Amino acid sequence: SVIQNAPNYTLPDNHGYIHQTISRWPDRFIACMFVDWNQDSAIEELDRWYGMGFRGLDFTLRHDTRFDGPPAQAPYRVNDARYDPYWRKVTELGLPVFWNPGKIGRAEYQVEAFRDLVDRFGIRLVINHMGGMGRQAGSYEGMEGLLEEAKRDGEYDRWLEGVRLAAHPNVYYDIGGYMAVWKRFDRYPYAIYAQWFDLVRAILDEVGIDKVFTGTDWPTVLRRGSYRECWDAVRYDIPFLSDTDRRKILGDNAARAFRTWGILP
Repeated sequence: SVIQNAPNYTLPDNHGYIHQTISRWPDRFIACMFVDWNQDSAIEELDRWYGMGFRGLDFTLRHDTRFDGPPAQAPYRVNDARYDPYWRKVTELGLPVFWNPGKIGRAEYQVEAFRDLVDRFGIRLVINHMGGMGRQAGSYEGMEGLLEEAKRDGEYDRWLEGVRLAAHPNVYYDIGGYMAVWKRFDRYPYAIYAQWFDLVRAILDEVGIDKVFTGTDWPTVLRRGSYRECWDAVRYDIPFLSDTDRRKILGDNAARAFRTWGILP
């Protein structure tokens, strides 16, 4: 399992807690660090946490309210030249970047910037939380209209641009987190499933089964279901997946990627 380290989980010492966990169960967890790319000591911090066993990087702009506005109002792009040393170090350490894109249509949603980073530095990227599809649901009258409205306002096409990034050999796509992101979900087995199924099918059509991961988004997911129910949604409920497909999404794809990246033996 991968322990992510989002800045919105404001434990007094996120890194310390996670380090205790991976020290106790080193064969069960891969830990992500979160290192602010704007701090003067960013390079030293990347080296520090790597030396303590952290083998992934959690990355998001969602904690910074300056990115809540439209893209044109972004205070900066994550591929600006001043951040090149940061991304060069991330690549040197071989850290996969677990990116939470945020809400489509906001300044935090920087697909083109990440495409540039993948092309220039070859960063290893996992696009989390269905690439942000569903975060806009709170503005819709009902979840039943999510896909129709997203297609009408262009957000579906912008979402697909992010999905297609996972066609790159170093990029993977996470279909988890939907229970927490789609605020109006009922509890398991979720009346809104059909739209999630359609999105999963679109992802598979674009990039194929071998590029897809899933995760639980625990503990946030507990608002809508249990840890086990989140796994069961993939394990049993998506009707067009074969048993082989399910095994790939539930762990085989991630294990293969982590072995290719030298994180697992």
